[in-house]
Amino acid sequence: MLQFPHIDVEETFNQLVRDYGTAKVLTDVLPKNSPPINADYVFHSERIIAELKCLASDNSDSIRRQEKLNALLDTYFNEGKIKTKILDESTWKEFPLYLQRDIANLFSPSIRARIKEANIQIRETKAHCGLDHYSGLLILANDGLVTMPPAAFIEVAIRYITSNLHHIDCFVYLTVNLFTQVEGVPMPVLFWMPMSLQKPPKISDAFLLSLFNNWRSRVDKKWGVNTFGREMTDDDMEAFWKARHYPK
Repeated sequence: MLQFPHIDVEETFNQLVRDYGTAKVLTDVLPKNSPPINADYVFHSERIIAELKCLASDNSDSIRRQEKLNALLDTYFNEGKIKTKILDESTWKEFPLYLQRDIANLFSPSIRARIKEANIQIRETKAHCGLDHYSGLLILANDGLVTMPPAAFIEVAIRYITSNLHHIDCFVYLTVNLFTQVEGVPMPVLFWMPMSLQKPPKISDAFLLSLFNNWRSRVDKKWGVNTFGREMTDDDMEAFWKARHYPK
């Protein structure tokens, strides 16, 4: 497994924003007595309020969570729907899609809680700063949730945002310290996946690409290697759903 220096996602993104045109890190510019519920960034040229959430744990080691997982696997095993009750990188690929979704839902409360918090922060920042016409961008950095594969993580996020929240117009799913094994891809994979939640999109592809290129250049400089990007196609979706993160 590849070993690279750990990247502090928040610190790196803060510096990216400070160097990005008219963008601002809000803690740099708001008065010290500002309300505590604020988003992280504002991109004035693009009229975007952005919030970064780094998720490092899904409490998968908790006794209660493990008991629920074991009960779920017991049920599917006893009904003859799966051949093993072991959950790992190889068995996950053989589990039926509906079981994968049930497992994802079991480990999703921490994701939903952070997304809900981000929606409030974007909403309150718009109101406090008089920027109601700005769009909302959520940057979700998976920095340690290995139980839930990337496809399940993203599905949980999309379902929750579209059914409950109204101030997040787009989100980006990214990984940097967490590598993923994807069938058919010879090297460990990192993700940067923007997801527009509005039609037509309120945040342009050009801005998201620019943000990605700035992010990638900082990761490359830190690691001393050139990472590369490739757009996902429909042919990649089966392998993507079966992908699993490498243990940290």
